[in-house]
Amino acid sequence: MDPLDFDDEVADPPFVRPPSKWPIYAVLGLSAAALIAAAVLRSFIPALVTYGVVLVVGCGLLFWRRRMMIVATRQAGGIGFVALSKWDRIALAALVVACLANGVIIALEMATWDWGS
Repeated sequence: MDPLDFDDEVADPPFVRPPSKWPIYAVLGLSAAALIAAAVLRSFIPALVTYGVVLVVGCGLLFWRRRMMIVATRQAGGIGFVALSKWDRIALAALVVACLANGVIIALEMATWDWGS
């Protein structure tokens, strides 16, 4: 027997169901709604509320998805290191763009305020 032949000793990795993708789709939908709200309303208060909701809910959903990916990797015998998938990057970029659009509206409104100078 060859000392480097380990084929009979290696067990098949356990089957672990991958985490669902609905958080990614929810972030994409939330970001699209925030972009539409920013483009249509162009008002300070809705932009402020939308910015807060997108930031908290979107980041929370992406964190939850990431956590479930790490748990699934560990259950399959991995060390827990998981690279971002293409859809995770797209959702993160959409979240950044939605926050940026609402942030610009907030900044434009705050630029008109008299700050006491």
